[in-house]
Amino acid sequence: MVGERTLVLVSSPEIPSGCSDLNALLELDNPAVFLFRYQGAEWCSRGLLSGDFMVVRRDLEPREGDLLVVYLNGCYRLLEFNFDNAHKSGYLRLFGVVIGVFRARKTTNKKLKIPS
Repeated sequence: MVGERTLVLVSSPEIPSGCSDLNALLELDNPAVFLFRYQGAEWCSRGLLSGDFMVVRRDLEPREGDLLVVYLNGCYRLLEFNFDNAHKSGYLRLFGVVIGVFRARKTTNKKLKIPS
């Protein structure tokens, strides 16, 4: 079957909480970690859809190809870091480096009753 080995279960009642704690995984208690919600369509080629959440760290140096959150003209914006253009962007204020993206959807599904 195609793709049968592409998933690894990380959250389950049988797995210790340290392995499946989303706050710990995303380091949301770290004062250098921020959560942004993306709005737009220009980054679809990089897998970002409008409404996606981005985990951003302020304590990392950007590397070639990283997505960056910058502050420009009173707004936060996304840019791809490029060493060739880095010196030209002196007017930008770097906020942080995107380290993760996730998508949450509202569900209208009924909850299943799982037997205990």
